[in-house]
Amino acid sequence: MTYLLHQRCDHDKPTNGQKGNGDAATWLPPNKSYRCTYVTRQVQVKAEYGLWVTQAEKDAITRVLSDCGAATAPGPDLIPSVPTTTVAPPPPLPAPVPQEPAPAPAPSGGAVYFKNCSAARAAGAAPIYVGEPGYRGKLDRDGDGVACE
Repeated sequence: MTYLLHQRCDHDKPTNGQKGNGDAATWLPPNKSYRCTYVTRQVQVKAEYGLWVTQAEKDAITRVLSDCGAATAPGPDLIPSVPTTTVAPPPPLPAPVPQEPAPAPAPSGGAVYFKNCSAARAAGAAPIYVGEPGYRGKLDRDGDGVACE
């Protein structure tokens, strides 16, 4: 359809190649005196075949036809616009359930000592925060107050 419309307006294949699949919103014939005829024919074809137009294309058609001043030119109201569908937003995600960190094992009769982080992990005590039983600077390699991360 676009090729036939364009051939009639300029009889020039290179100009048709420039047009590509452009609609009235993205391409109009370079011959300004032919634009009214071109857009009028485009409206007639789209109306005849029930083809949709985007809002941008409809705005461009309205602009061109209003510049024509021809009372006989078909209006863009003959062409159905692309239907806008509303899509319901997805349901909100459930709120995350806060999880309490596992409590450090209570010292059993005296100071807690872990030979290394493997021992702390095996006892379920890792990570060990500064001030908690079993924390030692040697286990906190990056010095951020958290041992055996």
